This record gives sequence, C-alpha cells and structure tokens, in this order.
Amino acid sequence: RESDWRDITGVVLLDSNSSADIILIKLEQDISPRHPIVIGEPFSLGQESFFLGFPLGKFTEDTIPYMNNAYPIPFVKSATVSTFFKDADLVKIYLDGFNNSGFSGGPAITESKNEINILGVIKGYLPDDKIAKTPMGNINFDSNSGIIEVHSSKHILDLLKKASSI
Repeated sequence: RESDWRDITGVVLLDSNSSADIILIKLEQDISPRHPIVIGEPFSLGQESFFLGFPLGKFTEDTIPYMNNAYPIPFVKSATVSTFFKDADLVKIYLDGFNNSGFSGGPAITESKNEINILGVIKGYLPDDKIAKTPMGNINFDSNSGIIEVHSSKHILDLLKKASSI
C-alpha cells in the first residue's frame, strides 16, 4: 500500500484432504476496511459473472491514490457461468470468457440484489491443444479455449469453518 510494505502475521489454512487449489490466511489484524460480501449463494447457468486479477503483473500503482484506500486496483473481466460439476471431492464451476495469466487465485464473483457473491477462486483457463502445419512439420501448442475453471466457494466455506476453531 502506497509502496509501504509491512510484515503482518497470520495463520495459513489449507485443506490437505481436498484437491481444491485454495488457501486462506487468517490475519491477526485488518489490512483494509471491511465490506460485506456473501460466499456461496446459489447461482444460475447463463448468469453474468466477473473475475478480478492482475494480468501479466499489471495494476494501477500510484495513478489514483485516493481510490481503494491506496491499494492496487485489479483488472475486472466478465464471463458467463456455463456449467458446474463435482469431480471427486472438488466442485468445479466453468465460465465462458477470456482469461489471461495473472487472474489465477483471484475471486470469481456474481452480483444479485446489490450484493457481491463469491462464486469461487479462479484456477485458470482450460488449454485447447492445437496443431499448426508448417513446411518444416507440425507444431503442437496450447491456446486459450475461453473456458475458465473456478474452484467453488464451497471449499472457502469449508476452510472458514476450520478457521473458526482456531
């Protein structure tokens, strides 16, 4: 914040029995103002969603110091909730939108009745295997499929239950 980094202490929480790519850090003090959010409310297929992150390491630094309590402001992108399913112990939600590196680990959110709902945490985009035919032979490469994998907020709620006992 304002180029003034300071050490703070906290407890790292992760569920070693889950394949969800989610951790929570329970801090001993607030680092920003608190704002109400909802975690795990129902969503519907076709619903508009948003996700936040810092693609390619980019963020607003010292450009708008009076906004966001002088913390960096993430990029905001949109996507459509396309489907969801349970894969072993992991609940996955898939969004249709274009994701870039730098959004992984950021929140996927929906908005309903003027409330922000945390849908889950961005895992990344699903690669689409491609083959380019060239005079020198075929080249295999991955491209961005436009499908974004989100690990459900169910896993956040599980960790919050764990945190309440600490």
